[in-house]
Amino acid sequence: MLDAVFAEIELPAETGAWRADLEGAARALWRAMVAHPWFAGALSMTRPAAMPHAMPMTERMLGGLRGAGLDPVRAFTDYLGLVTLVRGIGATLEPELADRADTGVTNDQWMDLRAGDLRRIAPADRCPHLNAIMEIGYPYDAEVLLESGMQRFLDGIEVCETRRLTLGECLSSSSPIRHRGCPRH
Repeated sequence: MLDAVFAEIELPAETGAWRADLEGAARALWRAMVAHPWFAGALSMTRPAAMPHAMPMTERMLGGLRGAGLDPVRAFTDYLGLVTLVRGIGATLEPELADRADTGVTNDQWMDLRAGDLRRIAPADRCPHLNAIMEIGYPYDAEVLLESGMQRFLDGIEVCETRRLTLGECLSSSSPIRHRGCPRH
């Protein structure tokens, strides 16, 4: 079933611009998750199945990352990171649909109904930042989360590549990957 969903994905035409090509591929993957809300939860990142129809997506994303100047290891690492970002947000779709069916209310309505509980456990004197957003209100939108996360992810790649930093220099000193010795470009 997973490979059948990948077969449905229509990748946009390549632009030759690494970032635009990655954005297009990630958005195409997102549209598949919206069309098939179960897809994200079924897609394993640690034990992937061999899926021939997933290869065009994989190659497009890896090609975009290589086009950004990443070596094969960094490109594959960031490919997994970007797919995991899209998949993680996609994994919220199916439970939200089920919750909406069970309760008859949207996510925003649910939060409005629970605001008093949240204010009780997160008072303004202890949680001023959370209270600030509660005062303003936050209309939850998975597509906004996707776009925000994707843009910041790709911004990070762009900064590291523009400065020609090693992977270790781009990551915090506490990261376990920092000491694996990825070479400078």
